[in-house]
Amino acid sequence: MIHTEFASLTFKCKNHKCDNEFHAHIVEHKGGINDYGWWIVQCEKCSEIFDVYIGRDVNDSELQSGGQILDRFDKEVYSETEVKEAVNNLKTK
Repeated sequence: MIHTEFASLTFKCKNHKCDNEFHAHIVEHKGGINDYGWWIVQCEKCSEIFDVYIGRDVNDSELQSGGQILDRFDKEVYSETEVKEAVNNLKTK
C-alpha cells in the first residue's frame, strides 16, 4: 500500500553573502516509487544558481518560496557530476 508523507525543508542560498532562505514542500511515497535527486534553483534575492539534493521525490516536491526551480535531476538517471556541469552551464548562459 502506498502512503504519501509530506515534510517541510528549509535551506539557505549557497552565496555566503546572501541571507535568503528557501522553503520547500517535500513529498515521499512510502511503499511507492520515489525519484530521489537534485534541483537546480535560482535565488530570488541574489540570482545565485546552485544545486540542492532533495532526499525525497524530486519531481513531486515543490519549492514554495525563496526562488525558482530551473531543473530537476533524478539520481538514477544523472550523476552528481552531471548535475554540477548543468549548474555551470546555466551560470555561463
